[in-house]
Amino acid sequence: MTTWGVARYIVAWGIGLWAGGCLLIHLADRWRRRYRRGPAPTWANAWLDNPLRRWWSPPDHTLAQADLAPGQQVLEIGPGPGYFTPHIARRIAPSGRVIALEINPVLLRRALSATEQAGLTLWVQGIQANALTSPLRDDSVDRALLITVLGEIPDPVTLFRELHRVLRSGGVVLVVEEWVDAGFSPSGRVLVWSAQAGFTLLRRDGRPWRYALLLGKEGGV
Repeated sequence: MTTWGVARYIVAWGIGLWAGGCLLIHLADRWRRRYRRGPAPTWANAWLDNPLRRWWSPPDHTLAQADLAPGQQVLEIGPGPGYFTPHIARRIAPSGRVIALEINPVLLRRALSATEQAGLTLWVQGIQANALTSPLRDDSVDRALLITVLGEIPDPVTLFRELHRVLRSGGVVLVVEEWVDAGFSPSGRVLVWSAQAGFTLLRRDGRPWRYALLLGKEGGV
């Protein structure tokens, strides 16, 4: 075998091992969630920022559904390692702000590091807190983003009530769920939870296995 052939063989094995490792992590996390809802452990977030996800779910394509604009105050629940955070910041700059609310301090540091590397620190505020009891003021944000995070919330109805509290009149929540996420929540279930908190459905996009819901607080967009 030539040197080039050996190199390709090693690279193929490396990619296979990486993909297999991500799959095992995903299956382990999905098994865990069968018995207990709650924040995913740090090790389970390995798949959140990798080339495969960027191909499957480009950040800007997902965020285009949130109707983000400069000057908005945007609450990102569970930013994880910051997959979406820098992209949100670019859309609301120069006069807006992203509030990255994350219960895991390790992941919050990674999200803030991602924004720092992108040169967007001025537009991002990190808060380590439980999303069910956030320290935010009433009527203080324009948008709230729940992107593949509902499976980590032990009480989704309480979360939606909290979002209803902090959103301004006419504010909206973007919910994005993907079947490949270990905590996938079907859209029908999400609509029941959000309706109990006073939200109405403004728009639904996608398919049953990957969908986006835009939910409005009285007044719509």
